[in-house]
Amino acid sequence: MSAIGTYGFVNAKVRAMRSYLLGPSRYHHLAESKDYAGLISGLAETAYKADIDRYDTDEPEDMEAVLFRHEVDRLQTIHKNCKGNLRRFMSLLLERYETERLKSLLRIWHKKLPDVPDHLRLPVLFPIHAEEITDIDNYSGLIRLWAGTPCEPVLRDQQAAYEKKQSLFPVELALDRDIFQRIRQANTELNRKDRAIADRLIGIEIDIKNFQWIYRLRHYYDVASADMVEMLLPAGYRLNQDRIQKLIISGNAADMLTHLVRGLSSVFSSVQDNPDNWDRVELILYQMLFREARAAFAEFPFSIGALLGYFYLIRIESRNIKTLVFAKQYGMEADKVEPLLVY
Repeated sequence: MSAIGTYGFVNAKVRAMRSYLLGPSRYHHLAESKDYAGLISGLAETAYKADIDRYDTDEPEDMEAVLFRHEVDRLQTIHKNCKGNLRRFMSLLLERYETERLKSLLRIWHKKLPDVPDHLRLPVLFPIHAEEITDIDNYSGLIRLWAGTPCEPVLRDQQAAYEKKQSLFPVELALDRDIFQRIRQANTELNRKDRAIADRLIGIEIDIKNFQWIYRLRHYYDVASADMVEMLLPAGYRLNQDRIQKLIISGNAADMLTHLVRGLSSVFSSVQDNPDNWDRVELILYQMLFREARAAFAEFPFSIGALLGYFYLIRIESRNIKTLVFAKQYGMEADKVEPLLVY
């Protein structure tokens, strides 16, 4: 099928959906909200109204459901208008939400919580009866519940690790690695122009995720440097496995980060183990991803650029709203909140 036949309608749909993303003036208005209730009132004036009406938003933690379903609903709309390799690629992007849903359900099961939130009961791609998870007595039951899905072999492979450590940590890492590996494999089936766009955007996200995991593994888990490499995601944009291994072993965080964002070595010169500094770097990396996602819309119009650009823009929008929710919980003023947003 020609590029016009593949992308003509779906790109028109995505570009229309992009117009509903929050812009600078809306973010400023939301940041000026007096409290969490004011933030919700402001969001109810946007494309989030239907989801806010659909789910309980009385407590800040309730916004997780609104954001999750808002993203899923919009990407499902795109998915049903895709064909061929593009549809298969879009299915894998939706599988990321199935992976996130699975990880949330695993935590409910592991902590023996009594109920499953409504937004996790609804399927993304796979008709899993999520409410059954509270009745499962052992790990083998989890494998049976996800039988026939791409998650099943990953859960099966991690059974011994879970039962030995009684921790979901290796399971969640394996699920992340699996979905990213399959997405990167799907990239190879795209045409050359699409493959270059996808490799760049997904690779930058992998770099960000590896940066986040390295920080967590260094500060919250007792993991040797040599073992850390095997836990991270492969095939980033600027940090391949060899470079990651050298940088982890050296223990030089500033050196690692200058490879992620070239030309900003001075920004990272003081980044070591200070959480505030690491948060600052993470913000810079998200700004880089945001710029690349917007640039993807300016690519040749009959390419994957608009679709994948929208995918990352709406995920960054969710990150911004979570930041606003956190800020309102702690009474942060607008001038302190807005620099933390990516737009």
